[in-house]
Amino acid sequence: MRPIPVVFIILTFLLAACQPFTTPYAPQSTATNPLTAPTATLAAIPTVLADALSDLAARLELQPVDLVLLGYQETIWQDACLGLPQAGENCIQALTPGYSASLVTTQGEQLELRVDLTGQETRCAPGAALAARAELALLSNVPEAMVRFLALEPVDWSDACLELPKQNEGCAKVITPGYRVTMEADGKLIIYRTDRAGAIIRAESGTQELLRDILLTWRSTGDLGCRQASFGIPGTLFGTCDGSQVMAPFLSPSRLADLQEFTAIFASFRAQTPAGEIELNGMGNIVATLAQQRMIAEWARLVATESEIGRGEEEWGIALRMDRSGGLPDLCDTVTISVAGEVKVSDCHTGDPFEIAHYRLNSEQLQTVYTWVDTLRPFSETLTGPPYTDALIVRLRLNAVGKGETTQADIQSMVDFCADLIESAQEN
Repeated sequence: MRPIPVVFIILTFLLAACQPFTTPYAPQSTATNPLTAPTATLAAIPTVLADALSDLAARLELQPVDLVLLGYQETIWQDACLGLPQAGENCIQALTPGYSASLVTTQGEQLELRVDLTGQETRCAPGAALAARAELALLSNVPEAMVRFLALEPVDWSDACLELPKQNEGCAKVITPGYRVTMEADGKLIIYRTDRAGAIIRAESGTQELLRDILLTWRSTGDLGCRQASFGIPGTLFGTCDGSQVMAPFLSPSRLADLQEFTAIFASFRAQTPAGEIELNGMGNIVATLAQQRMIAEWARLVATESEIGRGEEEWGIALRMDRSGGLPDLCDTVTISVAGEVKVSDCHTGDPFEIAHYRLNSEQLQTVYTWVDTLRPFSETLTGPPYTDALIVRLRLNAVGKGETTQADIQSMVDFCADLIESAQEN
């Protein structure tokens, strides 16, 4: 393979393009295209990759220096930051295809360049981070692709030992530019210190479990393939069944409270449910019914989805909703029921709705809701007229997955069910 010269100054490139980053995702390689032809030229690589290098050189007004492109591969990242967001950067969570290129300078320093297919986004990881990743992969006995960067921070160490001297080691007291590299491999977190070239690499701390006290595991196969997640402190470890796992904190403190509630109430169990296979490490004395097992599995599926997307929406997971307004007495209330059995009752007499109750269905109530969800088609209708007299308006919506037609008897049962939940909330 003949090296491909690319023009730009490597140090400037590192300082300008390899900014500190934190990332909850690892890239997923889909194909490899090494440049092996002996007559390979810059024109032989994808235009977007060649343009990214040329445009960067021109934009930074760089002086010529050789950089060798060793090869590249098509890659799909799970965020718009190409898996390398800068600290505090808000990245759109969306599959982003592009190219990942392996580079080396004429001084022997390696780089990893990433560019999306539009050429609008270009990121890189410096050679020191790559060297630290290689060492962690070797020590963890995993492929380098299974090691995720979590953070990269430029640091000026106060001595040549990166402020981590070995026993009886003499360290030159010179400022040593380098990085603090935080990575994850096989569910464990470790921090390395390096010099700028990656010639000196030292572990700052021992490995730490990314997820302590795993309380619940979930696994499901569907249209999106096989997905799995573990839940504990401080959040969720999720990913595909045959791929690397990604750590993310709970989006809301209430999610951790839910998890702790499940484990405090129910005894340990393992079950296959319509929402996936789950295993709960419970500490309670109550044996979960089939409906309660599904409730916890539905919760796990919903929270895993929130973690994957990076946000949650109020309407996600709603199985049944009823809004009432008007009538005698004057009504203005809403009740929502999630697939995870969560009930929220709100009153809107004062204008903006405010929550008056928030609780979870019992086993019998859960089974009633799951029967509607599993057997009926999705339904949404505004109900007026008899028996909804005195200008009473009832809006009812069922998010179901069944095939059965919703009868008037079904509708009345849902209205009565929701009305009972509201009345119970008002009494308490």
